[in-house]
Amino acid sequence: MKRRTFLRYGAMGLVTAALPGGPARAHPGARQTTGDIVSCAIHPAIGVARVGNSPTEFFLGPEVPGPHPEPVDGFKDAVGRLKRQAARFRVYGLDAAGNVIKEITSADAELTWTVHLANAKAAWYEFDKAFDLPEARGEPVEPMAARTTPLSTPRRNASVTGAERSKLVVDPGPRSIAGVNANAGGADGRFAFDGGRFFDQAVPLGELRTDVGGRLLVLGGTGRSGSNTCCRQRVPGWLWLHQTTRRASSPSSPSTMSFSRWGPGSILAAGRLGPRSRVRSTLCSSDTSTTNG
Repeated sequence: MKRRTFLRYGAMGLVTAALPGGPARAHPGARQTTGDIVSCAIHPAIGVARVGNSPTEFFLGPEVPGPHPEPVDGFKDAVGRLKRQAARFRVYGLDAAGNVIKEITSADAELTWTVHLANAKAAWYEFDKAFDLPEARGEPVEPMAARTTPLSTPRRNASVTGAERSKLVVDPGPRSIAGVNANAGGADGRFAFDGGRFFDQAVPLGELRTDVGGRLLVLGGTGRSGSNTCCRQRVPGWLWLHQTTRRASSPSSPSTMSFSRWGPGSILAAGRLGPRSRVRSTLCSSDTSTTNG
């Protein structure tokens, strides 16, 4: 599989299905070894996590298309709190031709992940329609039709101006994590995104963990939502849906990988998993359909 194809599949959440035998197997017919790896790619290009109010329990989100198995003991913990859905990220080694050689884990190299979560929704544009639609760009929507005026969309909370707009963005800054099973219990404050504020209100955005192979796990917050009391009339909507970006780069040496360049990201969203919900994977995310409303 060529690197371009790999990244395209990664953006669609299909790469693990496209790689025969699972995500850690080499390209079919390739006889390269780890020594042939000249660059790395991160999968998925976009990971989807969901918030929940269980402080410690979580489950992994879909990593391949198709039916997604329910987590052990269901979507809720022992006291009925909703488990969070974690987004997991992997590193793959590529040869000079862009073929996938193998998955790189902590058994192969020292993996260090740097992650930057931020909630900038309140400072972004109001949503009317997708900007890449022809009608949004003012292009003709049918043959022989005339061009129209391109869509003009104002920023959310336009009454908040100047330096005050920075208070609409919850940005605790980047965090780095390395090793195997780091922050396994979720209680290590070094990996928590808990320094951001929305005006005067603290807003935790989640935390980082790693698994047994040193793969990155990104978990969202614990499901609280609301409006800031100081600006409730001017800042509508939820504060807790947020898009995340992650930094990534090629290995700095054959045995050390430090991810520090802009790369793939995650989307963290509110979950709606009822007691009789069914989950099906859609790209890297999951949709839910509830049988009892």
